[in-house]
Amino acid sequence: MVGPELQLEAVRDQAQRAGTVRADVTAADIKTLIVGLQAMRRFRGDGELMRRVYPVIRAGLAVPNPAETST
Repeated sequence: MVGPELQLEAVRDQAQRAGTVRADVTAADIKTLIVGLQAMRRFRGDGELMRRVYPVIRAGLAVPNPAETST
């Protein structure tokens, strides 16, 4: 890995240590999301769509709240 990939891993590691990103999220996962968002923004240009998708992505990366996952 080089420069940006190592930086992305470092940020991911820090977020995982802080308990804000799930342990199974990889740097490659985050890079894929970033590329997808860039493509969506470039080709769709729909600000409303971006505002709806961002919370979905954020929720998917977050460590689940035990109170929300209990049944």
